[in-house]
Amino acid sequence: YDYLKNHSFERMDDRTIMRVTFAYGVQQARLDAGFFLEMYTKGRSDDYLKVAKEMETALGIPFSMAERVWFAEEANRLRSLKEQMQEDEEERWVMQIRVHKLIHHVSLIHGFAFTDDAALEKGLLAHILSSLNTQALPDTETVRPHIDRDYPNLRAAIQQAADIVFGTNTFTEGETVFWAMHFAAALVKPVRRREYRALVVCSAGLGSSKMLVNRLKQEFPEMQDVVNSSLFGLEQHRLDDYDVILSTVPLPPLSVPTLMVNPLLTTEEVQRVRHLLLSLPQSFQTKDVKPHSTTLDFRELGELVETFERMDRQFDLVTLDNSDRLEDILFDIGTHLEERGLVESGIQLSAQLLRRHEVAGLGIPGTKLALFHGRHASIERASVFAFDLTTSIPLLMMDQSTEPVSRLLVLLASEDARDIELQFLSAVSGSLIESEDHMTLYSTGSKKELRLLLHDCMKNMIQDALHEK
Repeated sequence: YDYLKNHSFERMDDRTIMRVTFAYGVQQARLDAGFFLEMYTKGRSDDYLKVAKEMETALGIPFSMAERVWFAEEANRLRSLKEQMQEDEEERWVMQIRVHKLIHHVSLIHGFAFTDDAALEKGLLAHILSSLNTQALPDTETVRPHIDRDYPNLRAAIQQAADIVFGTNTFTEGETVFWAMHFAAALVKPVRRREYRALVVCSAGLGSSKMLVNRLKQEFPEMQDVVNSSLFGLEQHRLDDYDVILSTVPLPPLSVPTLMVNPLLTTEEVQRVRHLLLSLPQSFQTKDVKPHSTTLDFRELGELVETFERMDRQFDLVTLDNSDRLEDILFDIGTHLEERGLVESGIQLSAQLLRRHEVAGLGIPGTKLALFHGRHASIERASVFAFDLTTSIPLLMMDQSTEPVSRLLVLLASEDARDIELQFLSAVSGSLIESEDHMTLYSTGSKKELRLLLHDCMKNMIQDALHEK
């Protein structure tokens, strides 16, 4: 295995190496049992025979020419299989683009927004890819009348769109009947009577958890009732009130199904969460809707404005003449905030931020930005700061990769921070992943541009407070 893994001639991926190692293990077991091959060696690849000869040397076991040929053919077969898998993957990507276009054209022709249904695209893609490898299709005559009766003009719209995307008569009329079944399923919108309730946990209850909350709402429309919490505030929640707990940090065993995930919720983790939801026996009943008040709470609005005015006045973008050690950078940040009267001990703050980074990466993949956040007894007042580094440093990302970082966004809150302060800090971290433009501005924007982003979060919170009334 080690020999193949490092062999420049093969450049196999790990899965292929495992398969070929297993095949050669079976070959060795056969030889040990006294069964030897005899075969005609005409027309064999000299390159692969050379690899077989080198493997013979690496293992220190002499093979006959017939065994070397078997060895070479096995490597050649697996490489051909790997190349075929790569070709299949490329074909899938091309077909996915075409299916997306097909759904777009059907939406325009039929007058219904099928593009909003992700399940339709996945199902249709799988069906078309499968049909390309099938010589005969099942009879659709019994289905066709029902489709045409219940969904008039749908098949005509699909056929017209198929001619545009794939070319005239590329797919038969019988095939488009099956496509119509997928589109018809999208037209039948089931009424969701229940929603999943999720508790999202990170070390401080802001920053990472808010990013995860936003990603969950994007990927799981059925999971709109999502609450975020700090690790130390977990005991304040009745865990039985939730269907599932998702955490960005390790948790002890709990009574509720729990899953540790990346704050950015990668594609693989979306599948893990979905499998977990599907394994749940049922969701809790939809929460009761609170009646809206008819009067304004001027005290609450005044507290909002006072908090936002103070945090806006405190905000700053600071440039650090930094070393290449994260410990030194965080110490400089702690010292700066201590001089501003925002923390009691810069040393304690820097140690807490460093521990938070060691629990899980804080860099935002694909950017030069890292989100440092936390709650600590040494923090006097909640605040938002940005620090630019004169020299970028390699930092662990939230997806566990390592990339250079040149800006640190720091969100801090005291242990006894008010709900308004925590909500604002969570709103800031959540707005990071709202759009590509936001990500770019947070990563490279000027102080003025960053303040505008903070003001957007403030305005949204004020509008939400007014809407609740």
